[in-house]
Amino acid sequence: MESITEKIKNFVSKPRSPEELKMELESKLMQITNFKTSLAQIKVDEENTRRSIEKAKSLLSQTPKTLVTNSTLYCEDLLLDIIKDKNGINTNTLNNVKLSNEEVNQIYVELSNSLNQLEIQLANLEASRKNTEQAILECQKEIETIQVEYAEKQKEYDELNLELDLSKQAYQAYQKEYKELMIKQSTEIGKSSIVVVSEAMVPKSPVAPNKTVNIAVAGMCGLLMGILVVFIKQNMSTINVVSHRKAA
Repeated sequence: MESITEKIKNFVSKPRSPEELKMELESKLMQITNFKTSLAQIKVDEENTRRSIEKAKSLLSQTPKTLVTNSTLYCEDLLLDIIKDKNGINTNTLNNVKLSNEEVNQIYVELSNSLNQLEIQLANLEASRKNTEQAILECQKEIETIQVEYAEKQKEYDELNLELDLSKQAYQAYQKEYKELMIKQSTEIGKSSIVVVSEAMVPKSPVAPNKTVNIAVAGMCGLLMGILVVFIKQNMSTINVVSHRKAA
């Protein structure tokens, strides 16, 4: 039994014992749970980002890149004077001349920047999703490996414990049998050590009750009782006489 106990101690003290593997397995299961939770959130964010991109593209397609403003020379006094001086055209004619001014639409620029940021965000989310999915696959492989190793180690540990239990039962049975044998031997030794000195004789007369003794004891008790009664009466008479004298 001691050898089996020593085997169990050595087995448990080795690296990656069943208890250590169990703790590692629980840690990996918690880790893969966190990965899956993160993956679910990433997918939600990814879907929301795609919707935002579609919305931004739709708005961008409806927004012109540039804005064109129309005006006349009548609104541009400085330019009107220059043209009049150089060309000698009268004011009425110049007032009918229209000017077109094209400039970048700031709303379009802002929408374009937002779209670029959303596309960058989507790319980051896709990369994060792929990395998380890869981490989940690797974690699953590690869990499977640990589960196989844990099952093997636990089986070996259970077999050692079973062997220890059987040894304990055998030892207890041996102790019980040994005690019974010792009791039996003690009984046999006790029987063999008894020596008969003489055989028992049947008495010719009854041992009890002894009438002579009983009569003598009764007589003595009666005598003592009589003496006690006389003594009490004598003392009572003396007490009464003394009391009368004191009263007189």
